[in-house]
Amino acid sequence: MFCPTCGQRYVAGIQRVCDLDGTRLLSEPGVDARPLNAYFSTVLSGSELGSSSIRRAFEKDDDIVLELTDEFIHPDDEVIGDEDMAELFRRENTPIKPKADRRQRTRRSSIRTEKSAARPNARRVSPNDIPLGHVDLKEREAAGHINDFNPDSPASFVGKTVKGRYRVLEMQATDDSGYAYLAEDRIVGDKRVVVRILTPFEGDEVTAAILAEERVRLSHLNHPNVARVFDSGAYSNGVKYLISEDLDALSADEILSIHGRFDPARAGKLIRQIGQALGDVHKQGILHRDLRPANIEIASADGEAALKITNFGVSSGELHEDNIRYAAPEIIEGGVSTVSSDIYSLGVTAYQFLTGDFPFDGATERELVKDQRDGYSQEISPALDEFFAKALSPNPRSRYVTAREAGDVFAAAVSKPLTLPTPPKAHDVSPVLLGAPDAEAETSGGTSSDTDVDDMPAWLRRSPDPLHAPNARWIKIALAVFIVLSVIFAAAWFYLLNRPQPPATANVDANVNSGYDPTETPPAPRDIQALPNSTYFNSSKQDLKGDLYRNFVGFSIYVPKTWKSTGPQEGTEANRGKFLDISKLSADGRLQEQLLVSYYISRGTYSDDAAIFPELVSESTAALSKILPAFKILSQGQTSVNGWKAYEIQFQGGGTGPSGDPLTVWGRRIWIPAARPGVRSGFAVTLLATSNAENVKGISDVGVNDDLAKVLETFEPGREF
Repeated sequence: MFCPTCGQRYVAGIQRVCDLDGTRLLSEPGVDARPLNAYFSTVLSGSELGSSSIRRAFEKDDDIVLELTDEFIHPDDEVIGDEDMAELFRRENTPIKPKADRRQRTRRSSIRTEKSAARPNARRVSPNDIPLGHVDLKEREAAGHINDFNPDSPASFVGKTVKGRYRVLEMQATDDSGYAYLAEDRIVGDKRVVVRILTPFEGDEVTAAILAEERVRLSHLNHPNVARVFDSGAYSNGVKYLISEDLDALSADEILSIHGRFDPARAGKLIRQIGQALGDVHKQGILHRDLRPANIEIASADGEAALKITNFGVSSGELHEDNIRYAAPEIIEGGVSTVSSDIYSLGVTAYQFLTGDFPFDGATERELVKDQRDGYSQEISPALDEFFAKALSPNPRSRYVTAREAGDVFAAAVSKPLTLPTPPKAHDVSPVLLGAPDAEAETSGGTSSDTDVDDMPAWLRRSPDPLHAPNARWIKIALAVFIVLSVIFAAAWFYLLNRPQPPATANVDANVNSGYDPTETPPAPRDIQALPNSTYFNSSKQDLKGDLYRNFVGFSIYVPKTWKSTGPQEGTEANRGKFLDISKLSADGRLQEQLLVSYYISRGTYSDDAAIFPELVSESTAALSKILPAFKILSQGQTSVNGWKAYEIQFQGGGTGPSGDPLTVWGRRIWIPAARPGVRSGFAVTLLATSNAENVKGISDVGVNDDLAKVLETFEPGREF
């Protein structure tokens, strides 16, 4: 065999291509394509050649031709030439037998008896017979996953894990935008997040793609006044979700319901922060679509990050009873959300912060839009009237260009003299009936003209009534109010300058809390000495859930090691949870003294809570009377606990103990506000002592002459609210 390209020669039967350039080898003319010695050298090694005579024949001159019998080659064997071999390589679907290992040894008997295998027939394979190389997504979707959200059973989502990292603890809220769940980060132990399941979007594909893109951008956004969105995703059944930070603060809507409208200066500061944050997010191509006080969290502490806008990426712009009064008229009429519609919602929020009411009224959608189209016509102050007229303009092009500009203008306007309208009573605003017919249409019996108006395009459905004419009476009223205020201010200034000076007071040690400032600021921290043979307990949010997590109050106390300690205990529908429950038992296991620390829904300060203390007393009476036979309240009133202003009731009950002996129980329940305006949770401390205690003979000894007094002395409320 030789290479036609380079001329290199090879022994026939050894190989088919050239080692140098890979060219197909050809047989030399007049030379047998399969010499005897080459054939046997590839099949048998020298030690396996049939006989000594054959071995000697190979060791002699190569020209000797050995006569062979069918002992080595069967007569039926077919000799394949080069052309047949080439044809064999060109056939499709014919399996090619791998080249045999030259080192493999084959027994002589097998060579003698084995015949050449029949050449396999060609077989054509249909593409439909080839198995698929992918996963059937439809079957996987139908099967679902153990951690997927089931829309038919939202409560079953508790306990599942999201993204393999966030374990769902409890359901927090549900509304038209979906479900909100509290979850814990399994990687960062003390980190809590909110998993919000979104309501399926039924709009067009373009809007769905825009919302999906915004959620991706939110995960990369880090703003001090915007709640962080850590991740987003979708389950196999198409349900989408967002994972955001959990904020320990009150919403602006909750603060309005508790305290009413904000002070003008604070309202201006808050709206300026909201406007700046909203404007920065708008620059990233993200809209809110549901800006209102319920989606604004305000911490009691002051600072740059005290306010955060929540629920970005949650709403798709769908209207419901909770957000329709904050929606721009073009949105109610079926328009698309824009930066201008978010600014309109900011204007309504600013009006509610300042007045506690809404700028426009209406029992139905049409009535509300009609009032919005008439334009703003209130009279607060020239600067604020100008702001609201522009921010709440029915024409989107006439509103402020950016939310930052709107917030700055409002903050500047509230710094000037103004006259605020009387705020409405709590829960006095009736919800807007979505899709309800107009009142005029009902009284007129639903005439055809009304039906024609409904069929008209949204941009033609304008109010036929002219805009309200401006009222100039406010000038006279403002002038009169200004004169009266000037006289009052002058009289007060004269009194302050000429009043007698009070005698100088002695210096008071900062650690003495018995007479702290009655303006209800928290007393100074104390230097607390540890009790002998006691354990230090400091309440923490870690591992808390349910009502204890939502209404967490921080405190520290020293617990005697000989006392039985239990806690925390999550609340139920009937009773609030307890952060700590410690008790002193006698040698035979009878209760002697007990202390429990819980929470109550507060307004922040003692003066604000004065109105709800009677309600708390009634609630405690109803609960304790079910536990203690012959329950009765002995006294109630203001008290002080370690320098903290508080309200207390003293009670007594009695009956028969477990052993059948008479048992008397005396107790004190103390409500301690956080002494910070707007803080929602206060401390509820309950002291109990029984007639089994050695040093307790009556209610006057509870927390005074017993061991409870020593423990109560170490109770220190936290100052981080």
